[in-house]
Amino acid sequence: MSTGHAIFITVMSSYLVFFSGLFSDQQDAPVTFRSSSLSNFTLGVSVGYFITDLAMILWLYPSLGGMEYVVHHILSLISVMYAMLSEEGQLYTYMSLISETTTPGINLRWFLDVAGMKRSKAYLFNGVAMFVTWLVARIILFMYLFYQIFLHYDQIKQMDTFGHLLVSVAPAILFVMNMIWLSKILRAHCTLPKESFYYAVAAPKNSVVVKCLLFKRMDGNVGAGAILGSFQMQNVEVVSLQDYSISASVTLGEPHTGE
Repeated sequence: MSTGHAIFITVMSSYLVFFSGLFSDQQDAPVTFRSSSLSNFTLGVSVGYFITDLAMILWLYPSLGGMEYVVHHILSLISVMYAMLSEEGQLYTYMSLISETTTPGINLRWFLDVAGMKRSKAYLFNGVAMFVTWLVARIILFMYLFYQIFLHYDQIKQMDTFGHLLVSVAPAILFVMNMIWLSKILRAHCTLPKESFYYAVAAPKNSVVVKCLLFKRMDGNVGAGAILGSFQMQNVEVVSLQDYSISASVTLGEPHTGE
């Protein structure tokens, strides 16, 4: 559901903001009071999505997301609903909704993780694409949004008091949350768990000793990195040739140069 809404709202928001002419500077009416039947309908679809998704988050809390997701959805729901009912500030609402373009990448990352493909190239490429789209849609675009708010602030002051407050505060809160999430994305990509940093390719083992080669992780593929040495692995009950990761319980002896 979230992926479908993300695709729909990204396409519609991009069209309404950049291509429809609804918010063009060539029109005489204040940009803060412009709307259309299409823009109101699109916001209505988004209201339905945020209500449903928020209900699921609260019902299954915290398995689908912590308090930051609750705050994000409540703030988004209030902003979208206000823009739909009052027909004010829709430009800024739609510019914020373009950030939903990051949702499909996040969902795909979850599916890859569940499918056991966390060390695949697809997972790596997904992470890079997610970072780029997040940077563009949730950081750079929000900076442009702040510029538009500054540019038309005299018109924003003509809005209802609650609408004026929403336009002034909601994007700033969302931007701070986006920056925090971006830092988490960066940490997730730059920090590898210690126990998964090395891989072992084991030879057939007897009841006591397993001989193996130890590889340093480079691109997620076993054997792709530099060979660190041949080791005697003692006190090992199971070596998974599917996982290849060395658990913390494994005792490594001195480097073994023989067969």
